[in-house]
Amino acid sequence: MNILTFDTAFDKTYITLSKDKALLAPSSDYTIASDKEKYHSAYLISNLAKILKENDLQMSDIDVIATNIGPGSFTGIRVCVTVARIISQQLNIKVYGIPSLEILARACPQSRVCFNAKNKMKKTGRCPALVVTDARKDKFYAAAYGKSGFNPTSMTLDEVLKIAKGDYFIISDSKTHSVLKENGIESFNYEGKNLPLGEYLMQIAYEKTDSYDKEPVWYNLKPLYIQPPPITIKGC
Repeated sequence: MNILTFDTAFDKTYITLSKDKALLAPSSDYTIASDKEKYHSAYLISNLAKILKENDLQMSDIDVIATNIGPGSFTGIRVCVTVARIISQQLNIKVYGIPSLEILARACPQSRVCFNAKNKMKKTGRCPALVVTDARKDKFYAAAYGKSGFNPTSMTLDEVLKIAKGDYFIISDSKTHSVLKENGIESFNYEGKNLPLGEYLMQIAYEKTDSYDKEPVWYNLKPLYIQPPPITIKGC
């Protein structure tokens, strides 16, 4: 099984190509940063073509696509979801949408699905992970994975502080990390840590192929806008 994943919702573009749960190395793990002329999502299509060519594959050879559906960069979410929907529709390829908070939850040390010496996946134990990121306008995106988990939602600071007192490994962005620390709560700041977010997305995609409870077709793939995009709010 060939799985192609791509993500432009974070501060970089992440692309991975894998076959039967193993990364196609050495050049199939792409991380693309923005430059002075273009935002990183502008390079998605050209790099998808490049990664396939380097591995002597066509898009029709891909069995499954997975992408980040947000929350995250408004433009980035629209880019990766639109590209994934078009490819899935035209070639009848299965497609999975993964929330960004679920991807970040893999940064919890005990929740990773690790790779062994032969670059094959092996599952490890999971710890409860609480992911909290800045949603602007005094709101936060939050989701918990593992025991007592809940789906991505929007919360006030008071709501976050109440939940954060539970037994969680807390993962946050830089701004949220500072806010939590001011309130006596420690968290793991994922920004600037050079995490393999592309690999995390790939790992989740393989798990979804074994457990997904509905047909992963293109028209089910939608952006996860927990709050209205700023462009739709009057006065923004």
